Amino acid sequence: MRLFIGVELDERVKAEASGAAERLQRRLKRAVPELVARWVPIDNLHITIWFIGEVPEDRAAAITEALRQSPFAIPAFELDLAGCGAFPASGPPRVFWIGVRRGGGEMT
Repeated sequence: MRLFIGVELDERVKAEASGAAERLQRRLKRAVPELVARWVPIDNLHITIWFIGEVPEDRAAAITEALRQSPFAIPAFELDLAGCGAFPASGPPRVFWIGVRRGGGEMT
């Protein structure tokens, strides 16, 4: 199972990100018509804080439980998006990302 720690986005931020992704899809389709890409559905959009990676299912359950018992109370906070990019830096991009203008400190 692939695990990551992420920030859940509210509907406003998801709509912003989805609009940016749709514009990017249209531009890429015109520029590179043969491109075959998988786009994340709007309901799955999130901000990855830490990618844990592939872990066995029993270990995933233990990690999930440990995170639920975190001593850190993190209240909801405002988030605004800005900028974008892709990685890896060389070769064909595998992931497109949208940056954060406001809310980065709270995520840290």
